[in-house]
Amino acid sequence: MLDKGQEDDWFASAFITRLLIVSAVSLVAFVIWELRRSEPIVDLRLLADRNFAVGNVLMFALGFSLLATTALLPLFVQTLLGYTATDAGLVISPGGFAMLLMMPVVGILSGKIDARWLIATGFVGCALALYSMTRFDGEIDYATIAWARVFQSLPLALLFIPINTAALAAMPTTKSNNASAIINMVRNIGGSVGISLATTLIARREQYHQSVLVEHATSLSSQYNTAVHALQQTYLVYSGSAVDALHRAQAAVYAMVQQQAALLSFNDAFWVMAIVLMAMVPLVLLMRKPPPGAAPPRAH
Repeated sequence: MLDKGQEDDWFASAFITRLLIVSAVSLVAFVIWELRRSEPIVDLRLLADRNFAVGNVLMFALGFSLLATTALLPLFVQTLLGYTATDAGLVISPGGFAMLLMMPVVGILSGKIDARWLIATGFVGCALALYSMTRFDGEIDYATIAWARVFQSLPLALLFIPINTAALAAMPTTKSNNASAIINMVRNIGGSVGISLATTLIARREQYHQSVLVEHATSLSSQYNTAVHALQQTYLVYSGSAVDALHRAQAAVYAMVQQQAALLSFNDAFWVMAIVLMAMVPLVLLMRKPPPGAAPPRAH
């Protein structure tokens, strides 16, 4: 449903609607079945622990943000800046190295600083990094995009280990494997939801921005007439036909409108993700302070 939703226009599609019904019924049946078992495969009773429940919400938001931006940034540079698939992958790769270098540091800090402070700092840092991405334009260079990804990845490293530490610190050892499986599953689901909603948001906001921009790209606008006339004179040199040159000039202006609408839609998506991450900060306060010296969980 998430993968094909935007492609099939969501619930305008009978197929997507059926998938939603099957998923909803299956989820309800799954919850009832697991809660009635003395030794369930997925122990949903663990969510009664406040730290673990909040930790799952935070991990969902982390997966939502991380995978959505990992999908959007290559799409942005390929569709709007003309990057190849290889260059699109390379431009976000410095962020991965930055996170890799930060992980040992965060592991040390987790044993010395309250995990809740690290989590709050991580979410604020990620939100600010995403806010900086809302200022992307069509002239942005390679280095700026790469550094923006690095600035996003550094605070992300403050989230993985501390969230697991705070969520699982009070968990009985016999339940730790089950709890780790649940929180990892939630992170993966968050990533799937993030990618799906981000691509849908871009498609819908692009339509909106295009409709707004087109209202100003008419013969009633002096700026539009000036731009079209200048382009027409340029094309007239090559075509020799005033009518053909005019059509090419109008098509060029429309292409500019489409590009700007797409750019604004990406900015909107980064805005939404920044807001989602900032909304997670107050939830951190709901978590109890992990016991002194609580070690990061072995699996995360």
